Amino acid sequence: MKASRLTVATMILLALPVLEVAPAAAAPRRTRAAAAAKVVAPTHQARVAALGTLRPPLEERGRTKPTTAAERIADQIAALYRGPLRAGTTSLLVVDARTGAPVFAVEPDLPLNPASNVKLVSTAAALDLLGPDYRYQTRILGRSPDADGVVAGDLYLLGSYDPTLGAAQVRALGAQLAAAGVKAVTGDIVVGAAATRDGIYRALIPVDIIAGAPGQPPQVSTPLGYDFLTVDVAATTGKGKKGRLTYREEYRADEVGRRRLHLTVGGKLGKGKAFTHWVWTRERGLHAAHMVRAGLRDVGVQVGGDVKIEELDGYVARAAGAGWLPFELARHQSAPLAEIVAWVNKRSINWLADRVIMTAAAQVAGEKPDMARALESMYAWLGTKAGATGGDVVLDTGSGLSYQTRLSARHIVDGLRAAAASPTSGPAFMQSLSIAGQDGTLRHRFLHTPVAGRLRGKTGTLSTVIALSGFLEVAPDRPLAFAIVSNGHSPGLRTRIRGAHEKLVGLLCEYLAATAPPTAPAAIAPVAAPPVTPSSGLGLELGEEGDELGELGEPGPGAP
Repeated sequence: MKASRLTVATMILLALPVLEVAPAAAAPRRTRAAAAAKVVAPTHQARVAALGTLRPPLEERGRTKPTTAAERIADQIAALYRGPLRAGTTSLLVVDARTGAPVFAVEPDLPLNPASNVKLVSTAAALDLLGPDYRYQTRILGRSPDADGVVAGDLYLLGSYDPTLGAAQVRALGAQLAAAGVKAVTGDIVVGAAATRDGIYRALIPVDIIAGAPGQPPQVSTPLGYDFLTVDVAATTGKGKKGRLTYREEYRADEVGRRRLHLTVGGKLGKGKAFTHWVWTRERGLHAAHMVRAGLRDVGVQVGGDVKIEELDGYVARAAGAGWLPFELARHQSAPLAEIVAWVNKRSINWLADRVIMTAAAQVAGEKPDMARALESMYAWLGTKAGATGGDVVLDTGSGLSYQTRLSARHIVDGLRAAAASPTSGPAFMQSLSIAGQDGTLRHRFLHTPVAGRLRGKTGTLSTVIALSGFLEVAPDRPLAFAIVSNGHSPGLRTRIRGAHEKLVGLLCEYLAATAPPTAPAAIAPVAAPPVTPSSGLGLELGEEGDELGELGEPGPGAP
């Protein structure tokens, strides 16, 4: 792929102006079918956009050497396009982060698939909708305990579609009840039919399996006090180290007709082996309610009933008919949305990105989570905050785990600048980005370079997509905002393309160093992201390569 005419913007970078983005009309709602119909096939002709005085390539100027630092860097960028970036199409836009004044660009308005860079839009929209301090609430409602600490009747588990709610947090509600003086509950644990509202979205049940003596069945255990999952062991322990277990799951009614998940473990387990098998269930509400019962038992609270599903209105009506009204007995609050967004962007967690924007849009609308509504909010945010109202924008997820997405480098850069400029959520958005050489999906990149610690960014990876965007703060008084998106290359060239992106960022550092007096660059302070573990309800960490991984057994992003 041959670069044609080469241009560089020569400019004065203004210091510290206030960033303003003119509002525009919200973009229309688009369905997945409409999004797919609007896919724009990428061109395979890269060219340097006319942002300033045209500069012919060396061949057209008699091999004249560049006379300025900007011209020299532009020639080196063109060389990357003729070299490692010649496969597929790469779009580039670099601007002054504060003024928006352009620095370098190659096809900045070409709609391409940015993969997980879509998370920049969904998380910025969620922060704008709810604010960085928003917390999801999960509460236990019931009758006031009597003098003996007995709660007569049922307890109601009422959630708020918290995607981060985990088994440990739900079990801890039992400890709160005990601390409030509750010693016994005579009724059931009740949840609503909207399982993702009251339940644990990442409904993962750990089953610990330990090899027994050769020829004997392995030892299998489930969480203490948790009786939603029952297990039969038909497996044996082998004499050698090798073996293979099988798992069969089915829902059954127990002897009194209560719904239970049953696991049969078969096959053979190698001698001396021990590990945890994770069982996933769609019965999120029942799973959470059983965890509440287990948590109550943990602290010695007697529970007389079982678990049942009933709408909140019906529960309140029954209570009122009996002459009492339920009130809050215990509460769990999630981490602030700012921290949850940091989990999403730093670690590129696909399912959490989808759930965050779906639940944020639903909270504002007072409806159930829905991907169509989430996409509406993302289009609206791009239109009103970043001015992206063109028909080239195609979104169908909050995570970017899609081959239908289309955004240009300009859309991404404008979105970055708009999100960072928000007086309420800008700091939280900036802290959610990975820091080169320190954390997130950039923790192993740009090590031992001037970029380490001075780039906040977001990666994107699919089999034929590599993207990198963010803010480069090598020169404190001249931060740059940039987006680099490559599409259409062979999957085997991903490492090569990613390396070329890093060289492009290195050239930006050279440009800044050559065009400004030397200053002592201030390194970006690291922002620690909380650990992401199955026990916290968030599931396993997904790094950069996780952008292209689906998750077995998970519902699609449209699940309510």
